[in-house]
Amino acid sequence: YSRVTAMCSEKTAELERLTGAREKNRKGEGLVDSAEADVEDFRSRAWTRIEMQEGRLDEALRHREELEEVVRRLKLVNKGLDHRLQQTKEELRTYETDISDMKQMAK
Repeated sequence: YSRVTAMCSEKTAELERLTGAREKNRKGEGLVDSAEADVEDFRSRAWTRIEMQEGRLDEALRHREELEEVVRRLKLVNKGLDHRLQQTKEELRTYETDISDMKQMAK
């Protein structure tokens, strides 16, 4: 984006220089007009590309926000699953203790 903007500024400066040259030297009018047309064409294409890139940037930022929301939700789910895993481990220890106690009582 900045490279295109710099090129656009460079071409604008060239256009201004050529416009001044045209005023000073009418003989080269055909060359100046051709250069002006080239600069205007370049400027038009550059701004079109800039607008397309800005559109892509807006879309990328929207996708980033959506992905950040997904990550946030996944972290919450993971936290809940970690909590449930700890509960299950405690239940398993309790059951193992109960089974061990029952085996002792059976002897």
